[in-house]
Amino acid sequence: MIYVFGEPPQWLIDVVKELDEDIVRVNDCNVPPHSVIISVSNPCMAKGSVVISLLPYGETIPIQRGTARGILSTIINLVKRIGNTRSIDEALSLLGLAKTEVVSTIGMTEVIVKDRVIPGSIYTITVLNTGEGKCTVALGRGTARGTLILDSLITLLLSNGGDIYIAKGDLVLELMALSMIFNINLTYSNPPY
Repeated sequence: MIYVFGEPPQWLIDVVKELDEDIVRVNDCNVPPHSVIISVSNPCMAKGSVVISLLPYGETIPIQRGTARGILSTIINLVKRIGNTRSIDEALSLLGLAKTEVVSTIGMTEVIVKDRVIPGSIYTITVLNTGEGKCTVALGRGTARGTLILDSLITLLLSNGGDIYIAKGDLVLELMALSMIFNINLTYSNPPY
């Protein structure tokens, strides 16, 4: 079920129907936790839910006609996968992120992690500090030397001071959604959406 705040355009209704979801129109942003709400034309902050918007503003995930299907599909699958998970640690585990350690750094953008990496593969690295409610995320590409070349400076990633998680693949969109659900301040070097 997708909640919609405002009058949705026909293309958005069609995309939601293609994904076998029902649209429920609401007059405000008071929706149950772990929900997906699309804000059509007004700011909307639904605590504990993923807010998607047609207009880019605030802490929302913006969509357009060309990106709507992919982003909505990813978010819907994420919400179903994590269900009523109560902690972000458990949600990260359900996403396939595993705890790791940074063994060493090389220069300003290259790290050696405890886990084996595959050359050429993309990895998501996140540092979660639950005590401060912060999460820093970066993408890295595996090298033949067994290191990761990050898309940001090491200092940005490690300045958060928390538990380090790694997963194969680009999970930035999923982490953006989790940060909304669990009220975590997410920092990333290159905003993807």
